[in-house]
Amino acid sequence: MEDIVKLCEVRSYKVTGYRNFILHCYAYWTGVCLRDNKQLRETVIEFNNRFSEPLSSNQVEAIIRCVPKAINKFIEYEQGIILNKDKRVSKGMRDKGGYWYKNSTLIERLNITEEEQRELKTTIGTIEKYKRNNKRRNKARRNENGLTKKQQELQDLKIKIEELKKEKLSNRQIAELFKITEGTVRNILKKYKVFNTLYCVKKMLFINYMGLTFFMCLLFLKGI
Repeated sequence: MEDIVKLCEVRSYKVTGYRNFILHCYAYWTGVCLRDNKQLRETVIEFNNRFSEPLSSNQVEAIIRCVPKAINKFIEYEQGIILNKDKRVSKGMRDKGGYWYKNSTLIERLNITEEEQRELKTTIGTIEKYKRNNKRRNKARRNENGLTKKQQELQDLKIKIEELKKEKLSNRQIAELFKITEGTVRNILKKYKVFNTLYCVKKMLFINYMGLTFFMCLLFLKGI
């Protein structure tokens, strides 16, 4: 239900061509939550009035009349699950009563674009689902510093190697200590050196820029 409302908001409630199906879905899912026909009627009418071009009162009433039967089917099925008489809904169980719309069906019938799917919670296709899972995996792999476990280990090793180099240990001694090759030690030191060089260059450029700015200000004030 939240995704139906969000989709309408994204489209600024300009949903002509999809109004009947949208209102049908909204009425069904709202009814499943409310389980009060009077309140359901008021809620559906109010939602229909949000459309830039609302459905007629006769169309709305027709939807409100047909939805309770499907809602009751859902409630019966829900009770069956609670009493362990029925299994949970799967791909092959769309005939158990109620409306078991698959995401692919909703996306197709409402013509939901990939851009719109990014705004929705659950009504998403395979591509958006993959992107979200991938984002969650990447986030889970990184620590508070934004580094993966491997990157953090390398960072810690680099710091330790630099400390040992300051104590005048050779690359071979460091390699033996950490049980890595001398080549690995050299590569880590090389990356560290390049990083330091870039940092110094950026710092020097910034200082020169600030100095030039200060000099220009002096010339401007002198001109005044």
